[in-house]
Amino acid sequence: MPDRTIGRVLSDRARQTPDQPFLRFGDERLTFGDVEAWSAQVAARLAARGVRVGDRVGIMMPNGVEYVVSWLAVVRIGAIVVPVNTGYQERDLGFVLGDSGTRLVVTVAGHLPLLDRIWTECPGLEDCVAWDAGFRDEAAEGPRADPDPGVTPDSLAVLQYTSGTTGFPKGCMITHEGWLTVADRFAEAGQFSADDVAVIMTPFYYGDFGWNVILCLAVGMELVLLPRFSASGLWRSVRDAGGTFFYCLGTMPVLLQKQPEDPAIDRGHRVRWVSCSGIPADQHAELERRWGVPWREWYGTTEIGFVIAMPLADSHMTGSGSIGRMLPGYEGRLVDAAGQDVPRGEVGEFISRGPVNALGYWNNPEATVQWMRDGWAHTGDLMRQDADGYYYLVGRTKDMIRRGGENIAAGEVEAVLCEHPGVRNAACVSVPDPIRGEEVLAYIQPTGEAPDPERILDHCRQRLAAFKVPRYLAVVAEFPLTPSQRVEKHKLPRSVHGCYDATTRSSG
Repeated sequence: MPDRTIGRVLSDRARQTPDQPFLRFGDERLTFGDVEAWSAQVAARLAARGVRVGDRVGIMMPNGVEYVVSWLAVVRIGAIVVPVNTGYQERDLGFVLGDSGTRLVVTVAGHLPLLDRIWTECPGLEDCVAWDAGFRDEAAEGPRADPDPGVTPDSLAVLQYTSGTTGFPKGCMITHEGWLTVADRFAEAGQFSADDVAVIMTPFYYGDFGWNVILCLAVGMELVLLPRFSASGLWRSVRDAGGTFFYCLGTMPVLLQKQPEDPAIDRGHRVRWVSCSGIPADQHAELERRWGVPWREWYGTTEIGFVIAMPLADSHMTGSGSIGRMLPGYEGRLVDAAGQDVPRGEVGEFISRGPVNALGYWNNPEATVQWMRDGWAHTGDLMRQDADGYYYLVGRTKDMIRRGGENIAAGEVEAVLCEHPGVRNAACVSVPDPIRGEEVLAYIQPTGEAPDPERILDHCRQRLAAFKVPRYLAVVAEFPLTPSQRVEKHKLPRSVHGCYDATTRSSG
């Protein structure tokens, strides 16, 4: 449909299958008809409070049906959702609400004191409603709002603030069509039907929420909402819910694999396949053996959506470390710093052309120009491609360390470090050096007691070129992580004080 918007897709689905289950959260169950009616009432109340087309509305709430209804209500009347991390404190919250020009915040009572403290920093902020402090009753009364006829597929639906690893996040301007396109890709590749049941456990302020909801709207399938990710309880929850699909990312597969095996749970489920970003290559086959289903990589960014995926049928690639092939409708290239294509097998920055999620970055034209150049979206991700067209993620362009004239991809070194049984996670950063320009400082999070640093470095020496082996080694109990489970490297000290020095074989 050329005029598809999220509001119209919901209205069409509610008209076609009003009694079909849509949302399940604990004992609460809602049909498509229920959600259509409720979101229309909430939309009318937001409009009565002055929310208009193009206004930004923050949503700062825990996972639950109220979040879904609020999200759908905002986009229904042509306003723009600003998902807000519930872990934000004054500095981060003030930045996101101020940068976006948020007019109204939908929240819960527990966040009201924090919002009060940053109110003066956000001149555009005019109103705030809390579901558990009167808004639920307010929204249950009065008229319903139809989808705004002025909203088009190109209208902004969400300002998704990316979980920045180098400082404050950037607001990605995602359109209605952007969300619908991602859902279409998943629906086609996953061969979903109304008999499927998706399960979501990631925080709803993260981008996975949007495409999960719209995928279920588009297909007519049920979405089971979990309050949070629990390594010990996820598979039991999925089994009990009759789930057939879920998406996970970051350290989730590793944490799930560490749980005690239980055949009644591990093989007593209805799951057809699991989509994941960041499957550990050395554990991939074991994940599939234990749970008896395909685990498939899907690669994308907030800006471009998903563009690379491992086909369900390509079981021969399990454990290869590949993230898959280009999805239909997209083109991909690997280029060097000058924008020239690199030979097959060599590492280059991945750039993509095709339908994109985002129009650019809110209030940041300079970053938008750097991202979209000559019609190609520049991801900043370093990859290589094999002879059969499969892509392999290597690292980030901003994670390149320049040591004595040699370029080192931090991600490559981190992957080798994580292969050591004594290392749970690793992050490499550059530190200045008067002779080589930069040196490699590797932070490691051990699986137990801190391992012998020379054994860690010997492990690297056997697997990496000499210039890639870290000079400095430091141990941390935990890493600061973004919501998408990436290490916030800008929070790691760039000092070698107290670090192990491979040159002197001592800590200083």
